Amino acid sequence: MKKLFFIAVMVFTLAFAGSCFAEGAGSTFSKEEKVADNFVAALMNNGTYAQASTNFSADLKKNLTEAQFNDLKKQIREQVGKVNGGMQFVTYNKVYEFRKGYNGAEELVYIGSLGNDKYARVVVIFVPEGGKNVIGNFAVNGFEAKPQAQQQAAEKK
Repeated sequence: MKKLFFIAVMVFTLAFAGSCFAEGAGSTFSKEEKVADNFVAALMNNGTYAQASTNFSADLKKNLTEAQFNDLKKQIREQVGKVNGGMQFVTYNKVYEFRKGYNGAEELVYIGSLGNDKYARVVVIFVPEGGKNVIGNFAVNGFEAKPQAQQQAAEKK
Protein backbone atom coordinates (compact mmCIF):
# COMPACT_ATOMS: atom_id res chain seq x y z
CA MET A 1 0.00 0.00 0.00
CA LYS A 2 2.85 2.39 0.80
CA LYS A 3 4.43 1.68 -2.59
CA LEU A 4 1.16 2.43 -4.40
CA PHE A 5 0.76 5.68 -2.47
CA PHE A 6 4.37 6.66 -3.20
CA ILE A 7 3.93 5.93 -6.93
CA ALA A 8 0.71 7.96 -7.07
CA VAL A 9 2.36 10.94 -5.33
CA MET A 10 5.32 10.68 -7.71
CA VAL A 11 3.08 10.63 -10.82
CA PHE A 12 1.07 13.65 -9.66
CA THR A 13 4.24 15.55 -8.76
CA LEU A 14 5.76 14.92 -12.20
CA ALA A 15 2.52 15.81 -13.97
CA PHE A 16 2.26 19.09 -12.07
CA ALA A 17 5.91 19.95 -12.68
CA GLY A 18 5.56 19.19 -16.39
CA SER A 19 2.62 21.55 -16.74
CA CYS A 20 4.58 24.29 -14.96
CA PHE A 21 7.50 23.94 -17.38
CA ALA A 22 5.16 24.11 -20.40
CA GLU A 23 3.48 27.32 -19.20
CA GLY A 24 6.21 29.61 -20.51
CA ALA A 25 6.18 28.16 -24.02
CA GLY A 26 2.38 28.09 -24.10
CA SER A 27 2.00 31.74 -23.15
CA THR A 28 4.63 32.77 -25.74
CA PHE A 29 2.80 30.80 -28.43
CA SER A 30 -0.55 32.27 -27.38
CA LYS A 31 0.78 35.84 -27.64
CA GLU A 32 2.43 35.16 -30.99
CA GLU A 33 -0.72 33.55 -32.35
CA LYS A 34 -2.84 36.62 -31.48
CA VAL A 35 -0.29 38.95 -33.09
CA ALA A 36 0.00 36.75 -36.19
CA ASP A 37 -3.81 36.44 -36.49
CA ASN A 38 -4.12 40.25 -36.55
CA PHE A 39 -1.23 40.63 -38.99
CA VAL A 40 -2.50 37.97 -41.42
CA ALA A 41 -6.04 39.41 -41.30
CA ALA A 42 -4.69 42.89 -42.05
CA LEU A 43 -2.44 41.64 -44.86
CA MET A 44 -4.92 39.35 -46.61
CA ASN A 45 -8.09 41.41 -46.06
CA ASN A 46 -8.79 45.13 -45.86
CA GLY A 47 -6.59 45.81 -42.83
CA THR A 48 -4.43 48.86 -42.36
CA TYR A 49 -0.69 49.26 -41.93
CA ALA A 50 -1.31 50.50 -38.38
CA GLN A 51 -3.06 47.19 -37.57
CA ALA A 52 -0.36 45.08 -39.17
CA SER A 53 2.72 46.90 -37.92
CA THR A 54 2.00 47.06 -34.18
CA ASN A 55 4.42 44.20 -33.47
CA PHE A 56 6.95 44.61 -36.28
CA SER A 57 10.66 44.43 -35.52
CA ALA A 58 12.61 47.67 -35.90
CA ASP A 59 14.14 46.42 -39.18
CA LEU A 60 10.78 45.44 -40.65
CA LYS A 61 9.23 48.81 -39.71
CA LYS A 62 12.16 50.57 -41.35
CA ASN A 63 12.06 48.45 -44.52
CA LEU A 64 8.28 48.19 -45.01
CA THR A 65 6.53 51.55 -45.16
CA GLU A 66 2.78 52.08 -45.28
CA ALA A 67 2.87 52.77 -49.04
CA GLN A 68 4.90 49.58 -49.63
CA PHE A 69 2.50 47.60 -47.44
CA ASN A 70 -0.48 48.81 -49.49
CA ASP A 71 1.35 47.99 -52.75
CA LEU A 72 2.18 44.55 -51.37
CA LYS A 73 -1.46 43.88 -50.53
CA LYS A 74 -2.42 44.86 -54.09
CA GLN A 75 0.27 42.56 -55.56
CA ILE A 76 -0.89 39.67 -53.39
CA ARG A 77 -4.47 40.07 -54.64
CA GLU A 78 -3.30 40.23 -58.26
CA GLN A 79 -0.73 37.42 -58.17
CA VAL A 80 -2.06 35.06 -55.48
CA GLY A 81 -5.76 35.93 -55.29
CA LYS A 82 -8.39 36.86 -52.73
CA VAL A 83 -8.86 34.48 -49.82
CA ASN A 84 -12.36 33.09 -49.33
CA GLY A 85 -13.40 32.67 -45.70
CA GLY A 86 -10.22 33.81 -43.97
CA MET A 87 -6.90 32.24 -43.15
CA GLN A 88 -6.58 29.27 -40.80
CA PHE A 89 -3.64 28.64 -38.49
CA VAL A 90 -1.92 25.37 -39.43
CA THR A 91 1.41 24.88 -37.70
CA TYR A 92 4.00 26.35 -35.34
CA ASN A 93 7.72 25.77 -35.93
CA LYS A 94 10.83 26.68 -33.98
CA VAL A 95 13.68 27.48 -36.36
CA TYR A 96 16.89 25.55 -35.79
CA GLU A 97 20.17 26.22 -37.56
CA PHE A 98 22.25 23.12 -38.27
CA ARG A 99 25.42 24.26 -36.54
CA LYS A 100 24.08 26.76 -33.99
CA GLY A 101 20.89 25.10 -32.76
CA TYR A 102 17.80 27.12 -31.84
CA ASN A 103 18.23 30.72 -33.01
CA GLY A 104 15.15 32.16 -31.28
CA ALA A 105 13.06 32.47 -34.45
CA GLU A 106 9.60 30.90 -34.59
CA GLU A 107 7.23 30.46 -37.54
CA LEU A 108 3.46 30.42 -37.60
CA VAL A 109 1.95 29.11 -40.84
CA TYR A 110 -1.53 29.98 -42.12
CA ILE A 111 -3.44 28.60 -45.13
CA GLY A 112 -6.54 30.01 -46.80
CA SER A 113 -8.67 28.86 -49.73
CA LEU A 114 -8.75 30.85 -52.96
CA GLY A 115 -11.28 28.49 -54.58
CA ASN A 116 -10.88 25.83 -57.28
CA ASP A 117 -8.22 23.83 -55.37
CA LYS A 118 -6.00 26.93 -55.06
CA TYR A 119 -4.68 28.10 -51.71
CA ALA A 120 -2.61 30.88 -50.17
CA ARG A 121 0.08 30.16 -47.58
CA VAL A 122 1.33 32.86 -45.20
CA VAL A 123 4.38 32.28 -42.98
CA VAL A 124 4.90 34.77 -40.16
CA ILE A 125 8.38 34.68 -38.60
CA PHE A 126 8.91 35.94 -35.06
CA VAL A 127 12.34 36.97 -33.80
CA PRO A 128 13.46 38.00 -30.31
CA GLU A 129 13.93 41.75 -29.89
CA GLY A 130 14.04 43.76 -26.70
CA GLY A 131 12.96 40.86 -24.51
CA LYS A 132 9.89 39.87 -26.54
CA ASN A 133 9.18 38.15 -29.83
CA VAL A 134 8.15 40.44 -32.70
CA ILE A 135 7.40 39.91 -36.39
CA GLY A 136 10.76 39.90 -38.14
CA ASN A 137 9.66 38.72 -41.57
CA PHE A 138 6.83 37.06 -43.47
CA ALA A 139 6.20 35.28 -46.76
CA VAL A 140 3.10 34.80 -48.90
CA ASN A 141 2.75 32.30 -51.71
CA GLY A 142 -0.02 30.60 -53.63
CA PHE A 143 -0.22 26.94 -54.55
CA GLU A 144 -2.59 24.48 -56.17
CA ALA A 145 -3.60 21.21 -54.56
CA LYS A 146 -4.81 18.67 -57.07
CA PRO A 147 -7.20 15.97 -55.89
CA GLN A 148 -5.33 12.68 -55.43
CA ALA A 149 -6.95 10.95 -58.44
CA GLN A 150 -5.90 13.80 -60.79
CA GLN A 151 -2.40 13.83 -59.34
CA GLN A 152 -1.95 10.07 -59.85
CA ALA A 153 -3.23 10.32 -63.43
CA ALA A 154 -0.79 13.16 -64.15
CA GLU A 155 2.11 11.16 -62.70
CA LYS A 156 1.34 8.16 -64.96
CA LYS A 157 1.63 10.25 -68.13
